[in-house]
Amino acid sequence: RYPYTSLVSGRCALITAIVAWEDNVVQTNAMKYLGQDIAQITHYAMFSCRNIAGSSKRSEHAKANAIDVSAFTLKNGEKITVLKDWDDSGRKGQFLRAVFKDSCKIFTGALGPNYNAAHKDHFHFDMGTWNSCD
Repeated sequence: RYPYTSLVSGRCALITAIVAWEDNVVQTNAMKYLGQDIAQITHYAMFSCRNIAGSSKRSEHAKANAIDVSAFTLKNGEKITVLKDWDDSGRKGQFLRAVFKDSCKIFTGALGPNYNAAHKDHFHFDMGTWNSCD
């Protein structure tokens, strides 16, 4: 549905969740809070063979089962970033917080700026076996 800044490739469950997220979370909240749709979604690499930071456990990224989303570009070219706009009290912040909250209904793992400093600039969404929405 939406173009991304780099390739979106992962496990079937993750891709299915991303499509549902685009239609039921991103588009809905963009229209509600911003009055326009999204032109592009910025994400960091999805597959990265690595452990969870500070752990010996493999990250869901190592299983091609996670995506890190850092920004949304609107149709008018305006960019909304997790790093700069998460704490915004206006429409940008409302949009980001609604997207994150609603994402917890689709992904089994959702980590954002309130989780820890490592997630201050992006949303981590995955389809792992743990159930977290922080």
